[in-house]
Amino acid sequence: MEKCTLFCIVTSLTLVGCSYIHMSEEVAQDHVETICNTNVNALELKSEVEIDMFKSAVRHAKQEPGLVNMSKHQYQFCIDGDAYFLWSTEESGVIMHANDTHTIFTLSDQSVDDVNAFIVRLTKGE
Repeated sequence: MEKCTLFCIVTSLTLVGCSYIHMSEEVAQDHVETICNTNVNALELKSEVEIDMFKSAVRHAKQEPGLVNMSKHQYQFCIDGDAYFLWSTEESGVIMHANDTHTIFTLSDQSVDDVNAFIVRLTKGE
């Protein structure tokens, strides 16, 4: 009888744990979709050149060690359904994946130049 009770408890906990993980993934995906569909400070990447430039910026960004607590992002953008937050100055750029808000990535010097040029063109309405 004890083995049966133990088996039922373990099975119940396993099912609850799997359901929680599945729900967490759905909530995370809903969060990303909401971010991608929000126009607040959104950088709309229209051409393949713009998309490739931001993909390259993400691919070449360097992960910084440790946990971070950042101020509100200046911009946000989406690539292939993944949402990112962006902080940019003339000298540096930082991105953060929307699903991992405790890790930042610094942009390469070339990516900072490219992203800043894109933002300038966007704000001038070109």
